[in-house]
Amino acid sequence: MKSKSFTVILAFLLGPLGLHRLYLRQYRLAFFYLAYPITLLTAVFYFTGYLEVLSDAGPAEAIGTLASFAPLFLILPFIDGIRFLLMPGEKFTIRYNSRQKHATKEVYYSIGVLLLGVLYNYLIFHTFYEKPVLDLSKKADIEITAEDLAAAFSKNEEEAAMEYAGKVLGVSGVIESEETQLAQDGEEKVLILTGDGNLTIRCEFKPEEQKKIKDLSVGDEISLKGSYREVMIFDVVLEQCVLNE
Repeated sequence: MKSKSFTVILAFLLGPLGLHRLYLRQYRLAFFYLAYPITLLTAVFYFTGYLEVLSDAGPAEAIGTLASFAPLFLILPFIDGIRFLLMPGEKFTIRYNSRQKHATKEVYYSIGVLLLGVLYNYLIFHTFYEKPVLDLSKKADIEITAEDLAAAFSKNEEEAAMEYAGKVLGVSGVIESEETQLAQDGEEKVLILTGDGNLTIRCEFKPEEQKKIKDLSVGDEISLKGSYREVMIFDVVLEQCVLNE
């Protein structure tokens, strides 16, 4: 026997998880409540171009951004709670207690929907928000000079991105300039390698590499490994760079 009062409590307290719908044996609606927030936000982020920014920022930033929209998804469960609260008891009984089902099956179905919802959210987050981390300890997939890498992007940025993205790049070149940028632990050093005259190679190093590059200066020739991230104005940006020993 389903309780109207308990349904209202579930809607107000745990509505975003769809538990009030699970309680009423509305398994498809329960899955919808679990799936639609991340689906809707991911679609909005994708079409606004913000999804790429979040994936570059890392999982922690993505989770924080998604969580900041949580209040928006309390509206629908709140409306549900009000609707159930105002629903006459007889109408509730006719609608939700007219068919009795085996209690054990209800538990199994509910657990299945919850697990499916968790799996769905994990797959969406893993696919769109967790950028693959390359193993920079292994041998480079492609060895190339900074000049040739810059020239490839100057010639055709789209083709170059397809060729070099997702690979460990071994890049050698001459330091043209140095910069500093803000990081979580303060400031970090960035090295700019001479390119082809149109583009330079911007190398952003792992935090643990900062001590190693501290004494490097303009004019030094270096060899490093990194992964391509983007073309930013006049720079081809390599991230998570490590110096070759």
